[in-house]
Amino acid sequence: MIARARGAGWRHQILPLGIAAVGLLVSTPAFAQTAEAKVDSGGMMIGLKLEPGVAFPLSAPQTDNFGVGGAGMAKLGLGVHPLIDLQATAGILGFGGKNTPTVKGELVSVTFLGAGARIQKPHTDNSLSPWVDADVGFVQTGDLSRFGYAVGGGLQFPLGDKAAYWLGPFVRFLQVTSGDKPNVNADDAKIVIAGLTLEIELTGRGPKDTDGDGVPDTIDKCPTKAGPKETQGCPDTDLDGLPDHEDKCPTEPGPKENQGCPGGDSDGDGVPDKEDRCPTIPGPKENKGCPDSDGDSVNDADDQCPNVKGEPDNKGCPKYKQVTVKESKIEIAQKIFFAFNQATILPKSFDILDEVAQALKDASKLRVRIEGHTDAVGAVEHNLALSEARAAAVREYLIGQGLTPDRLESKGYGPTLPLESNATAEGRERNRRVEFVILNK
Repeated sequence: MIARARGAGWRHQILPLGIAAVGLLVSTPAFAQTAEAKVDSGGMMIGLKLEPGVAFPLSAPQTDNFGVGGAGMAKLGLGVHPLIDLQATAGILGFGGKNTPTVKGELVSVTFLGAGARIQKPHTDNSLSPWVDADVGFVQTGDLSRFGYAVGGGLQFPLGDKAAYWLGPFVRFLQVTSGDKPNVNADDAKIVIAGLTLEIELTGRGPKDTDGDGVPDTIDKCPTKAGPKETQGCPDTDLDGLPDHEDKCPTEPGPKENQGCPGGDSDGDGVPDKEDRCPTIPGPKENKGCPDSDGDSVNDADDQCPNVKGEPDNKGCPKYKQVTVKESKIEIAQKIFFAFNQATILPKSFDILDEVAQALKDASKLRVRIEGHTDAVGAVEHNLALSEARAAAVREYLIGQGLTPDRLESKGYGPTLPLESNATAEGRERNRRVEFVILNK
């Protein structure tokens, strides 16, 4: 079954012979690259596996005629899938014959050439990598060439961080068919090989990993920034399990329900309650968690004009000379004057109305009702009509200053809503007025 080679003096050199055979195989130009020659191969990996080992015959008559032998194999693998390599295999085994009438101490060599596939845990991190493989091919013993197959398995450990070299134990079973030639034992030869496997990555294995964090680009949510697997390849500076781009407090660890911020966050604005000046009302971090509706950098709680963009040193109100925008109304520092018993606005009131128009332009979302009022002198019907006309005149003036009509209403109340008694001149003077009431508070 196994052809014999002359030279019993080789029997003590069988294991070195196997190791030397591996060296011979890898010295050819096809294997001349090193692991330093890594290139991006579009997700495919090319690797070289070297397997020096010890061979044990299992079947008769090999167990009767031969002792323990040496073996050396080399496998060139091409990764076609993160878990699967196709491989070409070349190997040589040597056995020293026993002093029996059949072999008389002669050395026997076995050569194997084949191809197959390997299933292996991807080398995307530096953890233990188990594998199994199978090959079919031709076995040459002496002048006999026959069919054979081999199956094996093992474990590999990385040599260094982000290693291109992997080392570990293996065991392999080789079966050589008997064939149908005369004077050849009819039983298949069975051999077990055990030893160490060294894998050298000639190109990168598996999917592309641009940032080198061990998470393939195909599943890496941050493919250009290194991060742990737990956060799908995204950086997590405070190590709280929430990636920085989703973490409202990326430098302070906190639970996910608090958006990565420490302690409670009652309003969910990303500012912890202990730092939030308005813990029950959402607001931006730059305002310490307090809202700022008009965006003037004065928190609504401190802003006397929360709906109008103003100046921080003016308590959030615009610096108008005669106008103050409050929550419910626009207050003016002096009255609007009209011609006696008419709806004609006097020129001395133009400046203050211009300022009202500017305030409404600055607070572009406000809608206002212009209300006209009179004293109680004269007929009620006349005073109602006069107040309506004066309110409408003010509305038209403001429209003329560039305000859109849909933001302005006008209504006359006549003497029905006095501020003071109409029994005195001072009271009647105060009751004759125009007011600006904010409608969308």
